[in-house]
Amino acid sequence: MSLSDPYTEMFTLTNEGYAPVTQLQIDCLLKIRAIKFGQEGGFSFPMRAPIDPARVLGHESRITVPCIVKISGLEPTAGSKLDITISYAFWHLNLPWLRRSETFHFLSIGSTDSQHWQIL
Repeated sequence: MSLSDPYTEMFTLTNEGYAPVTQLQIDCLLKIRAIKFGQEGGFSFPMRAPIDPARVLGHESRITVPCIVKISGLEPTAGSKLDITISYAFWHLNLPWLRRSETFHFLSIGSTDSQHWQIL
């Protein structure tokens, strides 16, 4: 986690299956835990990663996906959460009941000097 831009993350998505996938949709939900003046609160920021939906991800293919949330004035706080939901269709089968999705949950741990995301 970068201290200059703590809530922007890049991650690599790899198709480890044998069937090509398409119609990728990646949603990031950042839940920031904030402590100001001794009071604890939180903010949620949904974001859809800018990916070409026509892109085909074949076997062992990988792409870099950005979860970009620009927030000024908030220090990184341990206990913030990041949920990344990846949904996709198998090649030429973009039917609602055949689409697959998976959500990955991350937790920010550390101090204000050093933060990193840990998968839950």
